[in-house]
Amino acid sequence: MNTDYNHLELDVCIDESLEMIYSHFMNDKYLPTFIDEYGEHCTSLIISARGLWLMQFYKSIPYYEERWDELLAKVQHVIYPSWFSDLNVDRGLVLYYYIKSHSSYSEESEKLFNLLIDNYTNGKISSCEGKLSALLACSVFISTFYFRIKLSNYISPIIKLSDECLSLQNQDGNWNPSKIGYFGFDLYYADSIFTCSLGILAVMHFNEAAELIKKF
Repeated sequence: MNTDYNHLELDVCIDESLEMIYSHFMNDKYLPTFIDEYGEHCTSLIISARGLWLMQFYKSIPYYEERWDELLAKVQHVIYPSWFSDLNVDRGLVLYYYIKSHSSYSEESEKLFNLLIDNYTNGKISSCEGKLSALLACSVFISTFYFRIKLSNYISPIIKLSDECLSLQNQDGNWNPSKIGYFGFDLYYADSIFTCSLGILAVMHFNEAAELIKKF
């Protein structure tokens, strides 16, 4: 297999992929990712958020910010279908992609940030992956928007969350996956690669947020 692609070929491949995502957004609010047991196309709010994030590198989408606000509002409530039985995974990753594509936060993103903090504080995040997703999103939110939020309100819960996430690590530094992945047909699975990748991202970004927290 020839893998010696030149820059022009790579640019063409990227543009074609982005054009496919752009074209879909012109016809629908969300990106489809799988077909359920009834033969219906199912959308993923996580993949839709990733697609919106990618559009900042391509073409302007009509009502871009309104699309984000609707996505952020939707993920705060019970959603179905989801890839995960712990919806805090969806919430954390959608917020993560939102932050990566914005230099300031919206009211809906602040609500989602506070929802994740409240869910953790009130014991409503059950899975390891949900906690890691919350740590990832909240750490990036703090690092990116620390100058606009009252950071002292969030120091205690974010430190407790980080301590718990680190305590869930094995001796080899990995995290045991939970069976929260949803196949459909009432089948659930665990994905160690996903869980460990999520853990690495969460810890990396918490370390950045921790540098700010040390100043308070």
